[in-house]
Amino acid sequence: MINVGVLGSGKSAINFIKALNTFPNLKLVEIGSRNKFSANKISKIYKSKIFIKSIDDVIYSKKNSLVIICLPPFLQPKIIEKLISTKKNIICEKPLSVNYLDTKKIVSLWKKKKQIFLINLCYNFFLPFNIFLNEIKSNKLQIKKIEISWRVLSNYSQFKGYWKNDNSLTGGVLFNYGSHLLNLFFPKKKN
Repeated sequence: MINVGVLGSGKSAINFIKALNTFPNLKLVEIGSRNKFSANKISKIYKSKIFIKSIDDVIYSKKNSLVIICLPPFLQPKIIEKLISTKKNIICEKPLSVNYLDTKKIVSLWKKKKQIFLINLCYNFFLPFNIFLNEIKSNKLQIKKIEISWRVLSNYSQFKGYWKNDNSLTGGVLFNYGSHLLNLFFPKKKN
């Protein structure tokens, strides 16, 4: 049994927790979050009791050996560096960082260690995508062409400063959502 910690309490964390429910050899033991209320709320998705802690408490916890990071990318490099130093295995929701230099530093640190480090896309467990992909696979509608239009929160003034809408923070439609579409339509591709 591999004990898992999740960092974050947003939609990506929810999708990862749903995924963890499907793997009998992985056990979610703790969630680290900046928002304890949200963390408590999403912890109910998992099938057994989970401890709610601070992000640093989960990073340095002896209770987990795998940590899944579901935080905005501008926060992730420092957290990844800490996790690499603890020799824990890491799954990081994309994007890993907001700039090339941070990414290069992380890759260099990781190469010196022996732990697992994956950058993952969790939308495979997002219900609307599953429904959509099942329709495509069954081809009952005899679909010949698919056009994608992704509406983002930047159309609403209250979300103008949100990181997912800011290209400089690795947001925007292409950076933030394009890789999800590639993953969904071509899940077996490695390159």
